[in-house]
Amino acid sequence: MKIAGCYAPGISDHHLVYAVVNLRRQKSSPVIKKVTDFKNLNCDKLRHELSTAPWSVCEIYDDVDDVAWAWEYLYKDVMTDHLKTRKVKVRTNGLKWMNGNIRKAMNRRYALLRRAQSNPSDPEAWKLYRRQRNHVTKITREAEAEYWNDKFKNANSSSDFWRVVREMQGKSKSSVGAIKNEDGNIITNAKDKAESLNHFFSKVGKDLQMVSYWITV
Repeated sequence: MKIAGCYAPGISDHHLVYAVVNLRRQKSSPVIKKVTDFKNLNCDKLRHELSTAPWSVCEIYDDVDDVAWAWEYLYKDVMTDHLKTRKVKVRTNGLKWMNGNIRKAMNRRYALLRRAQSNPSDPEAWKLYRRQRNHVTKITREAEAEYWNDKFKNANSSSDFWRVVREMQGKSKSSVGAIKNEDGNIITNAKDKAESLNHFFSKVGKDLQMVSYWITV
């Protein structure tokens, strides 16, 4: 909540309550993971290494467990030389409006950026990158707007509406804690708390009216 207050419209004894809510969503921090880089794997060299590896050394062992150990050692040694790892960013809670077209556009944007950075004096490379960057921004905003628009259209009650608002803000629903009723008893059950609050607010107006009457008299 950024700003909240009351405004006197001048035609009623009831003030208008207003509030300005910040709907900016919270971004989740990415998790850095190491993955196998199959993209840059040279399959021909890998096949050659596997075919020329000294597999015959496994035959010098009599115990089957020793043979399996030697074979596994040679295999992992070859694979380690050819299968490198790279770091990638993984978001724990990805954007719900993200789709395959946006991801492809982002990948192309990154490729164009790398190309422009490798040729900093080439104005055409930077022009292509900026064009793709603006395109990604445009389609991402359109997908997000469409997602939330559908969410609000399907909100059939005020509780549904505020549930969507909380989702936009990345906040979870806060529950009412234990309350004390008029008899002084502590209530923790959700239904009993709702009934107690409803009873209080249904009669508080009349009680205040009576207090105001006796004060003026």
